[in-house]
Parts: sequence; structure tokens; C-alpha cells
Amino acid sequence: MGTTTCTSAAVWDMQAERWRKSLKAQGLSDNTLRGYLYTARGWRKWLETEGYDIEPDDVESFHVDIVDKSSPANAAHHYRNLRVYITWLKKRKQITGGNPFDETEAPKVPDKLTPLLSDEDHAAVLLACRGTDLQALRNMALADFGPALWLSRRTGKPLSINGIKMMLNRLGERAGLADSLHAYRVRMTFYTVGRMQAVVKPD
Repeated sequence: MGTTTCTSAAVWDMQAERWRKSLKAQGLSDNTLRGYLYTARGWRKWLETEGYDIEPDDVESFHVDIVDKSSPANAAHHYRNLRVYITWLKKRKQITGGNPFDETEAPKVPDKLTPLLSDEDHAAVLLACRGTDLQALRNMALADFGPALWLSRRTGKPLSINGIKMMLNRLGERAGLADSLHAYRVRMTFYTVGRMQAVVKPD
């Protein structure tokens, strides 16, 4: 269906770099750029073994592989990123013929409730934050849902989004939680408990 001028890994890497500059010119954040480029590199690596003529079946197979290795939610995320990339390539006339995404559908993501932190989970996380140094105090502030001292121990600067994700993940593992600890889970727990205590008003 789609024929591309990108016929080698080197050419795909070159196009990915051009895409990065185009996205950067649009004012997208570095975090968003990293996500897009991660998808582009994964796609290029997958094509190395599958060939460079792009068909709807290729798009679907690429995302089935992601589902098998991770989750439908992750596959849906990469589907959206790759669609933006392929559309950009078509506008630059690097792909001729139809857009393979016109004949595909995004991976279905089943509904999944985020488990709230129980009192025992919260206590375990706080226990994992024990210490008197700045890092321990920062972790305690975050885990206790208060104003967080989100500073990097190494640089002394505010933690990046990825830094906070990594820190919460480590705390969850150290606390022995059954489900991963992430910012959304903390926020939903705070919101739900607050609603029950009439502290947080609904929108």
C-alpha cells in the first residue's frame, strides 16, 4: 500500500532526526520529543527485520508485538505516536500511496481501575522513606501527600517528570507494594480520601 524512500536503518534514523527538529520547532516539550523518538526508533528497528514497504498489516503487527511484550495501553500510546510520524513523512513525500493508518484501528485499551493505597500501603511507603537526610525528607513529603521537596540529591535542582516517576517506583518496590506506585495512584488516593472526608470538593 505504502512505498517509502526510507529503505535502510540509516535513512530512517535521518528522517527521525528531521522529524525531531520539526517537532522542536513546534515548541513541544523535551519529554514529548523523547516519547515520539522512542516510538520512531522502535519502528525503525522493527522494520529492519520486516522490510520497508509499509502496509496496514505491518502497522498492526508492530503494535501486536508491543501488546505481547508490554500492554495494550503502551501499544495504543505508540500507535498514536507512529501515526503522527507516518503522517509527517507523507507530507514530506517520503511515503507514496495511501496512509496505512487509514485502514487500521488503534489498539483497544481495556478499562482498568487504579488501585488506591490502603492504610497499610501508605504506612509501608512512609516506612520506606525513613531517614534524616534531604532525600529521605523529600520522599516523606511526597509520600505523605504534602508539599514535596522535589529536589535531586545529585544536582540540587527540581526533579524532572521522569525523576519523580523513578523515585515513586523505587519507593513502591522498597515498600513491597503489590501494585506499582505512581503519581496518578497517589493523586487518586488523596482525592478519594479527601472526598470521603469532605476535604476535596468535586469539580
